[in-house]
Amino acid sequence: MNNTAKSPSIIAFLSDFGLTDPYAGIVKGVIASIAPDTRIIDITHAIPPQDITAGALMLAGSYRYFPGRTVFLSVVDPGVGSSRRGIVARLPDNRSGNIFVLPDNGLITGVIRDLAKPDQLECYYIENRNLYLNDISSTFHARDIFAPVAAHITAGIALEEIGPPCDAPIILEWPEPDYVDNVIRGKIIYIDGFGNLITNIRANSSNSLKSGAATARIAGHDIPVLNTYSDAEPGGLLCLEGSFGLMEIAANKASAEDILGVQTGANVEIWTV
Repeated sequence: MNNTAKSPSIIAFLSDFGLTDPYAGIVKGVIASIAPDTRIIDITHAIPPQDITAGALMLAGSYRYFPGRTVFLSVVDPGVGSSRRGIVARLPDNRSGNIFVLPDNGLITGVIRDLAKPDQLECYYIENRNLYLNDISSTFHARDIFAPVAAHITAGIALEEIGPPCDAPIILEWPEPDYVDNVIRGKIIYIDGFGNLITNIRANSSNSLKSGAATARIAGHDIPVLNTYSDAEPGGLLCLEGSFGLMEIAANKASAEDILGVQTGANVEIWTV
């Protein structure tokens, strides 16, 4: 890391904490205590509890829209208190130089998948206990470890001071679609707050997906591939390219989740011409 470079001034915070409990607010309080001039932006705290794949998907779909050298504090951590380690990872300068502070449990997977050369990721284990809070809970490392480390980064600490190099962060087994003749077989990997069913099928995986000459099949329904929500009748189902570049099943002014009654992991097919 270039120690003469300007320190980051933004922390983008993603978690599965929800907003009912004080956890997200406490984490932001810790950051403000260490780096009061740092701006904190909430990405979401509505990741389904313990769903690392969903967290990885939302992190990968969000980070590229932030200024360079933003610090992404990302905590979806079902292994908190166990032997799992924490990491800090930095993208190369030609890919924004953004920095990620998170548990080493696969949450970084989607970011790494975006890199042409994953070994370009500069990565360190979090081991410098001088950066932690004094008392470490076995259930709240976001407060006691990850938040202080993120705050110290915005205060100017070099990543090399956080811990030893990490050459191989943990990567999730990412669900890949199958391509057989004119059929793409995938799965629902995330359901957003509107009830849209996001698949693991990339919209650019077939020219037919953009032409409208395709049909999705899920839960016994044949659903047209269209361009916009309003191309379907009110309450009607459709399949279209979502904002993350993935195909999704949606309903115009309604919830596809409620209509179809499916959950993450459900099978979906897209038949192309």
